[in-house]
Amino acid sequence: MKTLYAAFPPGEDRPKIVEIADAIICLANAIDEETVIQRGPGHLRIDEKGTVFASEQADDDDLCYFAPEVLLEGKRPDKAASWFTLGLLMYFMLHGDDWYAVNHARLTELPERKKASESLITVKNASRSASECEKLLDRACAELTAWDPAVRVEGVRTILQAVSLCESWAVISYLCHSKTVATVERQIVPPACNLTGEIVRDKAGNQYRVENPCSLSFRPGSHNYRVPVEQLPESAVREYRPSVRFLSAQLADGSTSDLMTLADHDQTYVLHTNISDRETVTLYLVDRDPNTNSEINAQEFCRLGGQRGQKAFPQAEIRLIYTPPNRIQVYLTPFRQRTQSIGDFRI
Repeated sequence: MKTLYAAFPPGEDRPKIVEIADAIICLANAIDEETVIQRGPGHLRIDEKGTVFASEQADDDDLCYFAPEVLLEGKRPDKAASWFTLGLLMYFMLHGDDWYAVNHARLTELPERKKASESLITVKNASRSASECEKLLDRACAELTAWDPAVRVEGVRTILQAVSLCESWAVISYLCHSKTVATVERQIVPPACNLTGEIVRDKAGNQYRVENPCSLSFRPGSHNYRVPVEQLPESAVREYRPSVRFLSAQLADGSTSDLMTLADHDQTYVLHTNISDRETVTLYLVDRDPNTNSEINAQEFCRLGGQRGQKAFPQAEIRLIYTPPNRIQVYLTPFRQRTQSIGDFRI
């Protein structure tokens, strides 16, 4: 398990932005779960499951990653201080070097820098109109290193906006008594995919169920997971019908509608609705228990509209094309305008 310093080394052979985004979201999740981080990249590690590990003792190299209220005012490190540290760690991962080294700065200059700007880090790509993942993460560096702790939460929102531009895939190995009975590749849509209660089959047709609570968080890139399952007894298999998957939509008026059942043949559905900054259409994959008609899992995979400055599309046509076993293509045709592809999703 490499340190962040070893995983994101300086030089021309830089990691891909999706790898950096994955490490950032893991650190952000740890901080959100009340893990206090006041360490430099040489003393932080992230394992395959996304768990963050920090060395117990700090040294002089870590001081450059401490929040100013901890260094200058002697305050106890908290979540707000950890967000500041994350901003400096992000700068290191994005640029391959320590911010203080790049800017020939010293810790003793912090009081003067605090008077001169709203945040420690100021970047050219910190524009509010930034749209690409890397530019958004640069903007988050500036927001997270704001001198005012109350402002740093803006950087967290920008991180979520940035990583949502990445794709997240899970290669799931379902294990019964340590033996793999099925392997499935699935796209994960923010914030997570709930696998609890899911039914899978092996090649012989035996059915297995995820009994313990299990949720896969959205992480940029492709990741491997091992999920324990229990085999259903023959009596349960006879009584239990496998869950049915629907393509559903929440429309602009707030109503929810099942559009089609995802079967083993090609299907197309055309939806007419309005789309604007205040009128949103959200598409979901919904698994239901056919015995009780209760919802087992609902996973958002596409949202149209609801963005600030969104151009209004009255009488828009949304065309959904399903190709078994796991492909959905989404097309938008505004009234009297050309058709545009919204996405090609693997579910």
